[in-house]
Amino acid sequence: MITRHTTGAVVSNAPHLFKKDVEYVMEMGFDPSLSLFQYAVNAKGCLTGSGWEDRLKIFRSLGFSNEEIISMFMKQPITLSLLKEKIRAAVEFYTSTFHWSLTQLSKKPNVLLYSLRKRIIPRCSVLQMLVSRCIIDKSVMVSSLLAMTDVDFLEKYVTNYKDEVPEVLDAYHGKLKFDEYNFDCETN
Repeated sequence: MITRHTTGAVVSNAPHLFKKDVEYVMEMGFDPSLSLFQYAVNAKGCLTGSGWEDRLKIFRSLGFSNEEIISMFMKQPITLSLLKEKIRAAVEFYTSTFHWSLTQLSKKPNVLLYSLRKRIIPRCSVLQMLVSRCIIDKSVMVSSLLAMTDVDFLEKYVTNYKDEVPEVLDAYHGKLKFDEYNFDCETN
């Protein structure tokens, strides 16, 4: 039986399973003195039985190589413990919307953790609106914009432009239909 304590650590009542998880992540090259090691052990421990192999199969079925999967796990271990549906939806969104390659995604696995409905689409809606009005340049790094804290994003892209472009609030709150991500400036 696996339980989760308030520290977030996965603790197994079966010490041999916990030991196997620790050994596994150490063999991968995680440094036990870093907090990322704990996250890796937690992620591995959460996927008991065939769960680990199932997650690897999902990523492989989407086209990721073993090296890309390992790279994602090394950078953001929680990635492999995401729900199957979330993995598929996020990969589909980034590859079809931004035309990111799987290699690019494997280098930025944090973006797979973000909620499409609550974070990604509202922020992209704001970006689309500001770029289409030629207020900001489309060269802004989408991955950086997505990684910003809510407070920083709101201040820099919503509050800062709400007087000039009042619709930016509607875009952020999902009140505008948002179908296409072209990020092009519409000149008159």
